Amino acid sequence: MKKKLLHCLFLIIITITFAESRKADLTITTLKSPDPPLTRHRRFNIVIQGKDVSFIDKESFKILINKKDFSNSLDITFNRKEKAYYILFNPVSPLPIGKITLFLTGKLVTGEEFRYSWNTNIEPASDDELKTIYQKLHKSPNNIKLHFSLAKIFEKKFLLQDAYDEYLKVVELDPFNEEAIEALERIFAVWDTKTIVKDELSLKITLDESLMQMAKLILFNVKVKNLSNSSIGLTPGNWLVKSRGGDFTKKPVNIEDYPKLAVENGWLTLDEYTKLSFYLEKEEITSKTEEIELLPQETKSFMVAFPMTDISIKTIDLIVKEKSFTLTFPFVLMGK
Repeated sequence: MKKKLLHCLFLIIITITFAESRKADLTITTLKSPDPPLTRHRRFNIVIQGKDVSFIDKESFKILINKKDFSNSLDITFNRKEKAYYILFNPVSPLPIGKITLFLTGKLVTGEEFRYSWNTNIEPASDDELKTIYQKLHKSPNNIKLHFSLAKIFEKKFLLQDAYDEYLKVVELDPFNEEAIEALERIFAVWDTKTIVKDELSLKITLDESLMQMAKLILFNVKVKNLSNSSIGLTPGNWLVKSRGGDFTKKPVNIEDYPKLAVENGWLTLDEYTKLSFYLEKEEITSKTEEIELLPQETKSFMVAFPMTDISIKTIDLIVKEKSFTLTFPFVLMGK
């Protein structure tokens, strides 16, 4: 009896050890970056497929560069039909200059960990226009004129995130530099996607104009993360959209109720109402106006919808109005 018991325990230990050491069956591919090596905000698209892809814990993804955590730069989407994860790495802070190694890690819900790495070069000095300035900045790192010149070159090359970093450096060194402040506002307003970190809350907001022409409606895709160790509440129903320099103001609407509301207010014709109702039902688009609770370290994504009844307006502010703070996200409408 004693021998049988020891034999069973041995089998159990062997089985557990094997399960913990099993490698995740995944194929991870990095696609060629769409950005040149001279930008310090070089993006990468990563595709994950394989037998175990459905068992990945989505919240476990991390990316490290030189031991620094860049995980807040990951935009993760799981395509159920294709059984694949599509991950966009879009650095929210500048990458180190030189050769770097990026480490993507994660784990399955069963506990198995996986790790993937790749190398890239960040070489802004490889550009002839930038090379001389970087050589001078190496000797004089706080030279305002050099940082401003660098920002202007980046902006000319339409590397707006790099330009924004340099204009921000100018303002840090010279808080009353009006030209740099205006440049920061100009660049920030042009971006469709903006991220602001306020205290223990990270808000990433993307403008979606796809229903502007069809429905006189603008959407904001919101990704919010609670960085604190206590719960945080948000109330999208209190947010506002305002025209810049005008008196146009709108509150958010429940997108399911919007077609009827739009017809009653004369914003849409009956034909437009029918088309929009069919489209919303087909695409299963929903929006939020009620309060949202974020648990500690929790991330949530949702959509907020606003009537845009005056399509001649080109610049707006999304006012994120909460009890303890108010944030303003400026946007330029392209009339898409």
